[in-house]
Amino acid sequence: MKTPFRNTRRRFVKNAIVAGTLSPVAMRIAQPALAAVGQDTPKVVFVYMPDGVYCPKNADGTTSHGEAAWHPTGAISSTGDGYSIVNNPVMNDMTKAFTPIQEHMTFLQGLDMKLGGGSHQGGTRKVLTGNGDNSLDIILGQQDNIGGQTPVRNVNLGAMANFQAGTTDHSHYYNGVSVKPEDDPVAAFNRAYGLSSAPGATPGGYDPRRDIVSQAHKELEALMKNDLGVDERLKLSANIDALNDLQKKLDGVANAGGDSGDTGLCSTTNFNPNKFDPMPGVHPPQIHLEDNFTTVAGLQVDLMTRLLGCGMTRVGGLQMSHTTSNFRSHHSISHNFSQAWINSLDYFYSFLIEMVQRFKATPDGSSNLLDNTLIYVFSCLSDGKLHDHRDMPFMLIGGHNFGIQGNRQIRYDLNAEGDGRGVDHTKLLVSIAKYMGHDIESFGTNGVTGELPGLYS
Repeated sequence: MKTPFRNTRRRFVKNAIVAGTLSPVAMRIAQPALAAVGQDTPKVVFVYMPDGVYCPKNADGTTSHGEAAWHPTGAISSTGDGYSIVNNPVMNDMTKAFTPIQEHMTFLQGLDMKLGGGSHQGGTRKVLTGNGDNSLDIILGQQDNIGGQTPVRNVNLGAMANFQAGTTDHSHYYNGVSVKPEDDPVAAFNRAYGLSSAPGATPGGYDPRRDIVSQAHKELEALMKNDLGVDERLKLSANIDALNDLQKKLDGVANAGGDSGDTGLCSTTNFNPNKFDPMPGVHPPQIHLEDNFTTVAGLQVDLMTRLLGCGMTRVGGLQMSHTTSNFRSHHSISHNFSQAWINSLDYFYSFLIEMVQRFKATPDGSSNLLDNTLIYVFSCLSDGKLHDHRDMPFMLIGGHNFGIQGNRQIRYDLNAEGDGRGVDHTKLLVSIAKYMGHDIESFGTNGVTGELPGLYS
C-alpha cells in the first residue's frame, strides 16, 4: 500500500526546489535525483499488443470459454457490487506464456469499448481516449504533479510501430491527432538525455546534466552573497546541499564500474552496448527490418526501465508493431485460431515479460520498480476474427505498493450498467488516472462516471 507521509529533510529540499530557487532547467534535472530513499512514487506504462486475441462470443455477447479462449478460468473466490474475483486463475493456451509473471497480473473480464468507431482503427482511436481528443498518457504527462515532476513528461516508444499499413492509427492522441511512438531506441535515448544523435554509447562518457548542475551551483553560490533573510538562506543552503548530492551521484555514474563499464540506470554511457546503428538515412531503416525486431524491442524495454528507474519520467508507452500488423503475417493469422497465432502473440508477450522481470529486479522506493509501476496492457480488438470491442483482453500488471493485488481475474457482470453490455472501459481509464494522482471522475466523451470497482485490495 501507499507509503505514509515522511517529513524528512529531503522532502523539505524538494519543497524548497518546487518553491522556486533554481533555474527551470536545473530544477527539472534535480527533481528525479532527490526522490527520498524508501518513498514510493506511482508510475504507469501503457503497452499495446496488435490485433486482438481469440475471444469467441456466445449469442448474448458473453465470451465463450471454449478450449484455448483468451480469458483464464477458475472458481470464484469472492464477490463485490457488480463483479466477482478469481484468485490464482488457471491459464490456457492463449495465456500460459504469462505463467512466469502471473503473480503480478490482474486479468480483467467484461469490459467493453462503447460508442465510437469499429474494427481496428476505431478500437485504436478510443482505447486510451474514451472517444475524446487526448489519450490518457498525454493527459497525465500534462499534469504538473505528474509529468511536471520529471525531466520528460511522458515518452512513447515503439517497435516497428510506424512501418507498413496501419501506421497512421496509434492509440496516443493529442488534440485529436495521432501521435507516433518513437521506433528508434537510440534517437529516443539521445532525446531523453539531451545527447547528440550519434548511435551507440556517448563518446567519452559526457553527461550534459553535470554541466547544468555545475552552472546551477554557481548561481546559488552567487545568490548566497546577497543580503538574505533566514528563510531564504535556509532554502538556498538546502538547494546547494541537494545539488552537491546530485553532483556526487552524477560523478558516481560517470566513474562507476571502472574498466568493467558502468551498469547504472542513470548512466549515459552503457546503453546499446552492441552499438546497434538504426541507419535512419537508409530506406527501409534498420529499425524496420523484421530481423532487427528483437534487438529494437529489447532496447526499448531497456530504455523504458532506465527512464522510469532513473526518475526521468513517470508516464511511458510501449507499442508492439501496429494495428493490422504484417509483421510475420500476424494480422492474417489473427483471423482464425491456430498455434501460429499463439506463437505470434507469445513472441510479442516475451518483451512484456522481459520488461516486468526487469522492473521487478530494479530497486525503487521501498521495494522495486514493478511494485510502483502500473502496466496497462491492451489491444485494438477483442476477438481477431470478429473484430469486435466486447469483453476486451485488458490486463494490469504491478502497482502493488498502491493497492493493486496480483494473481487475480476480475469478472464484471454483464448488464452491470443496464445496457445489456459490459462495463464501459473508460472507468478503467479513470482508475488509472486516480492511481497516478490525477483525481477525475470521468474520462473521454462517453458520459460515464466513476472508476472501476474491485481493483484495489
